Amino acid sequence: MNLAIPTPGIRRRSVTGLWLRHAVSFVRYWKFIITWVLVEPVIILVAVGFGVGKLVHEVEGAPSYAEFMAPGLIMGNAMFHALFETSWNAYNRLDNDVYETALTTPITITEITMGDILWAVTRSVMTVVGTATVAAMFCWINHWEAIGILIPAIMVGTTFGALGFLFSAVAPHTTFLTLVFTLVASPMFFSPVRSSRFRSFPTGSSLSLGRCRLHLQSTSLVDLPLDILRGHISGQRYTWSH
Repeated sequence: MNLAIPTPGIRRRSVTGLWLRHAVSFVRYWKFIITWVLVEPVIILVAVGFGVGKLVHEVEGAPSYAEFMAPGLIMGNAMFHALFETSWNAYNRLDNDVYETALTTPITITEITMGDILWAVTRSVMTVVGTATVAAMFCWINHWEAIGILIPAIMVGTTFGALGFLFSAVAPHTTFLTLVFTLVASPMFFSPVRSSRFRSFPTGSSLSLGRCRLHLQSTSLVDLPLDILRGHISGQRYTWSH
């Protein structure tokens, strides 16, 4: 078993080999996995677009409520999938000795980590492309520069893929990972959904929404990718002074 301290030299063949292992597993059970990868995000997107969208007709900065919410829902689902892949699924691989078996081959712990994060990025990109395609079919995304959504998809996949590994490494059991999704992932999921909405409220209200803005912006790791995503969807370039 290769438990030596990882060396700086990382072999691309080892990283892509582990990624291929996950891809083969995905293809084998795609009929079950696709329900969470694509069907669930699309149901949420359509429910919000046609359900709540009929009640809210005007939104500041967007032609319709559906077009306003679509980027946040796309990024939020990408975050969930990347985090799930390297937390819950990674913990199951630990229980099933998948990583222990892999370490009997010429592969290091660093390469295993990079292979799993690469697969988390792949899952994130798959979800973003699938959900965005459905949004484009309903004309909620209608700008050619929307192809740039792959950039924030990779950013979110890398960030939350690495974050998920931190949780799975210290989790004593799967119940701990349930708390991660309840206390960490869910607030961040609703954070990109609300990103522009709080800007339209006055800061002097009784609920002190100005403080809410500051708190949510400081706790969200999705704000920068979301702003980039909105820029590509609307055809407006993102500026770092935004």
